[in-house]
Amino acid sequence: MGLEPTTLGTTNRCSNQLSYNHHVSISIVNNVVTFQSFGAANICISAVKIIIALIFFIFIKQIICTVFEMITKQEIVQEFELRVFDELYPRVYKCLSLINQDQLWDSPNSNVPAIGCLVLHLCGNARQWILSGIGDDKDNRNREDEFIIHHNIRKSDFIFLLENLKVQLKNCLQNMPEDILLQRKNIQGYDVTGFSAIIHVIEHFSYHTGQITTLTKIYVDKDTGYYSGRNL
Repeated sequence: MGLEPTTLGTTNRCSNQLSYNHHVSISIVNNVVTFQSFGAANICISAVKIIIALIFFIFIKQIICTVFEMITKQEIVQEFELRVFDELYPRVYKCLSLINQDQLWDSPNSNVPAIGCLVLHLCGNARQWILSGIGDDKDNRNREDEFIIHHNIRKSDFIFLLENLKVQLKNCLQNMPEDILLQRKNIQGYDVTGFSAIIHVIEHFSYHTGQITTLTKIYVDKDTGYYSGRNL
């Protein structure tokens, strides 16, 4: 027996609807899979970027540590002695030999410290940053007193003062433990490493030696001859 037309039409519509629903379902599933795959890919890319960044950071850190380890404590101490004791000390001594006692405590104006004050300042700074900051000496520095005129202190007294300081600095630096170079220190209100404290004293000594040199040239109008005999 054949199907009635109305029944046949209904059957065809149901079949078409089922087919449509089937295709829509497959499309939705495919889109979900595609979206999930895309999201997973993004997550993987981000993870790879993070891993690469971490590897790069570790690599750079290792290079820095390796370079620092190559510079031993002894080499740092030798560089300090070269710059301060072998180069800057002789320049201060040369200036002291060129000026007279009056010029030792003279000053162009109230804002320029006298040579005598600058020498006291150099000694006070080195004691605070190295003998106390790195070593075990008590920090009893009175910085303001370094800029007071002391006419009773003579040039020969400064030679003794600087030579005594040299012995103490050498002893402190030679006997400091290796790991103190990376230890954090609070010196004069600054948070620094032991290595930074040493560099500071070199820089500070050089800076004020330049001022002593300038004042000496103003007073005596002579060349200090720091580089005489050198082919520069």
